[in-house]
Amino acid sequence: MRISRSMTLAAMALAMLATVVQADQVANPKYSAWSKFAVGSSQTMESTSNVDNMVIHSTLVRTLKEKTDDHVTIEVNTTIDLGGQVHKVPPRTQTEPAKVDSVDAKEIGAEDVTAAGKTFHCKVWEARSTAPQGPQAPQGAAQGKAKIWVSDEVPGGAVKMEMSSPTR
Repeated sequence: MRISRSMTLAAMALAMLATVVQADQVANPKYSAWSKFAVGSSQTMESTSNVDNMVIHSTLVRTLKEKTDDHVTIEVNTTIDLGGQVHKVPPRTQTEPAKVDSVDAKEIGAEDVTAAGKTFHCKVWEARSTAPQGPQAPQGAAQGKAKIWVSDEVPGGAVKMEMSSPTR
């Protein structure tokens, strides 16, 4: 009898904890940035990186493939140009849920950004990202930083992004 009562109390405590954890979920900004657009909408981002004196150009095309009340599915196509040698990365999909446990980002202001021949009024966000160290990501991770300019007028939201990663 005592074991049964303890198990019942434990089950009730777990149920209450699950409710509290679920209540802490917040709107996922990545879902929000896509959910207001029609399936088939896309975003193209171009970037240039300088790694060890080698210039790398890349183009990333994200296309909205599915939209529901609880998630969006995005197809990502990437092309990388390494010194004139163009490489296409196999397409991948990513799913963004409508709600997430937390968002490690903060809005720091607003700025106008000109991209693709148009000026967008953007909210500016700073975020931290955890990136694995080394090819196998053995133990721990390095903290990178991102500054992102976001507009409601653009599928996916991002108009401009600056990222930094820790040095080795």
